[in-house]
Amino acid sequence: MWGFVHAPDRAVAAYFVRWAVGRVADHGALFDLVLGRWGEGASAADRVLVTRDYRVADAGPAFTATDSAGRPADDPAVVGRALTRAEVVGRPVAAEAFPVADAVLAQDARIAEVLGPYRTGPAPRRP
Repeated sequence: MWGFVHAPDRAVAAYFVRWAVGRVADHGALFDLVLGRWGEGASAADRVLVTRDYRVADAGPAFTATDSAGRPADDPAVVGRALTRAEVVGRPVAAEAFPVADAVLAQDARIAEVLGPYRTGPAPRRP
């Protein structure tokens, strides 16, 4: 599943979420976030890839950063560089990437399954 996160005046990120339907408790999900400039005049060199590994733990949903190299979104036509975990954790890019992943999880009803028992509101309707 994929989409874009928008600010009022611009696209902030593209995201790709992968999980095994019915197996989130076993395998979690991976969130690939493409952060940087989009639109006219922007190129892949203006964007980086950050990957967040998502799990549902006993205490609730949790993300950790993981290496992005080799992920499906690690495409030179899309991103200039796939970041390692060390390039994300404790670095300025985390201040953008972490809230983007949280927003996608909270607001995109298409991935409600990954919240497991922590879903809020009614389950999304299937077409």
